[in-house]
Amino acid sequence: MRVSRSRFFSNMLLLVLFLAHPLFAQLTKLESEWLRGHGDVIFASTENYVPFEFFDKLGRSRGMAVDLIRWVGEYAGFNATIHHMPLKYAREAVPEGTCDVVSCLFYSDERSAQFSFTEPFFVVPASIFVPASCSDIHSIDDLAGKTVAVPETDFAEEFLRKEGIACRFVMTSDFKQAVDALVAGDVDAIVGDEQTVYYYLHSCPIEF
Repeated sequence: MRVSRSRFFSNMLLLVLFLAHPLFAQLTKLESEWLRGHGDVIFASTENYVPFEFFDKLGRSRGMAVDLIRWVGEYAGFNATIHHMPLKYAREAVPEGTCDVVSCLFYSDERSAQFSFTEPFFVVPASIFVPASCSDIHSIDDLAGKTVAVPETDFAEEFLRKEGIACRFVMTSDFKQAVDALVAGDVDAIVGDEQTVYYYLHSCPIEF
């Protein structure tokens, strides 16, 4: 099976964090007092989100976002505790109070009503991925009536619904599961973050 893609949007990954811009400014008095009285800052991080946050083969937290979190902790003087979970549960953990921060999340107006965002720290392009034999999907409009795999509560789902694309969603726990569904022929397309989807595609015994 060969896979092709069509890029249709890009967005920014952000730390959903109420410590105001810790990379670029001194902490305020209120922020410093909160950190002193709070203890560890608990981060809700997603699973299998290579290269940003994931477990390595030894079960250790790894990734560009994980490294950034630890660096911010050293800078701001707090210890970061990282819990990995599917995106759906990571988004629920902060409002429920079980975690303090969602470590990687695309910005949207809808999400900004629930979360405070930092400045962007990674640009993440997203694309439609389909089998190379597919001849009728070239843009988001072509996804109407198709079966599309996306991680549950991912920005792609929100974006497609907002654009009025009447596709059939197959919700997965992460992009690895979405890629597996595409390779197995269970879905017509994936809409996903290029860096992550490419990693899992290259881990599969398929042609490009």
